Amino acid sequence: MPKDSPSNPETRMDNKTLVVIAIDDTDSKNGMCTTYIAYLLVEQFLRKGVSFEDYPILIRLNPNIPWKTRGNGAVSLKFRTEDPEKAYEDACMLVSKYSELGNQANPGVVMSTINPPNIEITNFAETALSEVVSRREAISLMKRHNIQYRGWGKQRGLIGALAAIGNLLHNDATFELLAFRSKENWGHQRAVDNESVKKMSREIYPDTFNCYDEEKKRVLITPRGPDPVLLGVRGEYPEKVLQAYKMIKIDEAVKGYLIFKTNQGTGAHLKSKLDLSDLKAYRTGHFECTVIDPPKTGIGGHVYLKVKNEEGYADCAAYEPTGRFRKTVLSLIPGDSIEMTWEEYEKNLEEEFKNTSKIEITSEKKSEEPTQKIENHAKIVDMSDNWLVLEITAKPKNKNLSFILSINGEKIQIKRRMRARELIKEGRCANPMLGPLIEEGGNLPGIERTSKIKPLTSFVKEKIFKYDPTAVQEEAINIALNTPDMALIQGPPGTGKTTVITAIIERLNEEFYKAGESIKGKILVTGFQHDAVENIVSRLSVNALPSIKFGKK
Repeated sequence: MPKDSPSNPETRMDNKTLVVIAIDDTDSKNGMCTTYIAYLLVEQFLRKGVSFEDYPILIRLNPNIPWKTRGNGAVSLKFRTEDPEKAYEDACMLVSKYSELGNQANPGVVMSTINPPNIEITNFAETALSEVVSRREAISLMKRHNIQYRGWGKQRGLIGALAAIGNLLHNDATFELLAFRSKENWGHQRAVDNESVKKMSREIYPDTFNCYDEEKKRVLITPRGPDPVLLGVRGEYPEKVLQAYKMIKIDEAVKGYLIFKTNQGTGAHLKSKLDLSDLKAYRTGHFECTVIDPPKTGIGGHVYLKVKNEEGYADCAAYEPTGRFRKTVLSLIPGDSIEMTWEEYEKNLEEEFKNTSKIEITSEKKSEEPTQKIENHAKIVDMSDNWLVLEITAKPKNKNLSFILSINGEKIQIKRRMRARELIKEGRCANPMLGPLIEEGGNLPGIERTSKIKPLTSFVKEKIFKYDPTAVQEEAINIALNTPDMALIQGPPGTGKTTVITAIIERLNEEFYKAGESIKGKILVTGFQHDAVENIVSRLSVNALPSIKFGKK
């Protein structure tokens, strides 16, 4: 069995230094896999005489991260070498050579000689299993603890690589044998005999798991993409996954296999206990609760139910692909106590009400006459869980006041916002990358246009601008026309934003015409106030036709 990790930092034995090198985010949806590069690294390191201290570690990070490629897994290798710097350079060279750098991969390589890792690193690694952590935080930690790192592109792989170094898998671990294809077979159908997989799964279960779906009669060990992985066998013990692998009939050339120690199947990302009143996007975890409404099957076959505990309420779902699990959920009745795992959330409406809701202030004057009500409307200028700050136009004469929070005027607007947010969250809006764009703070994988659109033509200049456009206006038009996802143009009143918008629309009309396409129904101009839209519409006459405005004042 592999040896335990030494307890003293930068342990040396026979002039060899104990080193941990980790890599992540080398793949894309077009191919490659971080585990394959790890396999190549192991091959190269063994040829150079390094001695491994443990199985390669494969850490599955938070599965809800929207910008992940596939399994969101990072790999670390722990070994002894006489030349850590050469090992680090070899790792960087292989990652640079084999990563999908031109296809949205943002790899990172991290090397540490501090064993075991500092408590800050292990805490970071634990957080990365269930929450969103930032690249900035990872880099700050590595600088503080003198950990070497190198990143490419947006360097998002540094997050997973550091998490792989900090996750020691002391409490629970499983094993996964990954077999890799010869390069000539990449992108072709995998030649794995399904019957042999089914037989293997039945004979070795429960020492292997997630190999064959008996309900849907489907093999689970073979991926479907063009990556180098042929198959992956998951199990409780390394000798069992190797035994299972040898039972599978394979009718194509295999480059080799590697057994990883992993947190897969351990539920590590669900161990955090969540506060129902403080759920956040993409966080994972669990909480105890009580069913309050009978579960219902919705569109697409998903099962929905509402639950509560002392902290609040939540809407939960068992998605259609979970199969038999949905039947278990449908059997629940109000009052059942259950433990829920949580992967999404509905935003608290507090921010929706803030600065838009109205308070109805009612003053009751005591007299022999019928009760007289004096009404004022007040705007909420600040709020918390325990207090409100209101802006009122008239000072109440009576100290006996009652406050009524009215949201009737905002209900339709709120429903529209929540519906739009649901579409964004599920990737079903017009721009499927809008969710990651918002959550990642604008850091999206690079998307390149095949050709760049010229910001202005002489026709548009003459038609739209009374005077020559400023450099800033021309730059704004250029950015808007050549941004593949979302562009934000910001400026105080009087800087020409409306003029810039009309110029952008006119330029798009020219480009559509040049391509032989109609611009009809392709552009929507919307605004928070009717006057803003009216202003733009009054200036537009694309192809000598008036623009159509929907909605009334």
